[in-house]
Amino acid sequence: MNRVSHEQNEQAQSAIEKLRLTWEEIALLGPPAASRSAREIEKITEKIRMNIGVLASHSSQPNERLAEDAMREFMRKLYRELGEYEQAISRQLDTFISAAQNALDDDGTTRQKR
Repeated sequence: MNRVSHEQNEQAQSAIEKLRLTWEEIALLGPPAASRSAREIEKITEKIRMNIGVLASHSSQPNERLAEDAMREFMRKLYRELGEYEQAISRQLDTFISAAQNALDDDGTTRQKR
């Protein structure tokens, strides 16, 4: 079973915090479509933050505890969820990029719907 080291946890938490701060900036300054998409990415990263924290916590437990079937299944579930979150972020990132490109390409000649 793979383990998440303290250093890996710290790196992930730092990267997620940077994403959160970027989302806040986009939410305040960006166009609504980009802000919505960025918010979805931020929500997924919060789930990732929690899972990585739990994985790191359980990775620091003694081997005997990790050997238990219930714990192994729990860890597998967390890893599967992380994979699902990765896919969800990828989809949302595509949506965000499209919204941001549309906003940057908008020269004001088309009326915005509100």
